[in-house]
Amino acid sequence: MRNYLIRAALTFALDKTGASPDEIERYEARTRNLRDADTYPCPVCFVRGEEQPLVLRLSGDWVDQAACPKCKGRWSVPVPRP
Repeated sequence: MRNYLIRAALTFALDKTGASPDEIERYEARTRNLRDADTYPCPVCFVRGEEQPLVLRLSGDWVDQAACPKCKGRWSVPVPRP
């Protein structure tokens, strides 16, 4: 469930950037079976053809934010901590 919530939040963020439906589907396909949230690629960099892993910020018992060290993108990802 946690990975589904992270993927949904990042897919929603990607949609807000104006990505095409094909780009969103590629991102969903790439992230669908990930088990470790730390391996999620940045959605913006992914659309640009790069695989930059996101850094997750933890706040108490929650993952609060995902950030990309390369493009400096930040997304709210309010999901329970593993």
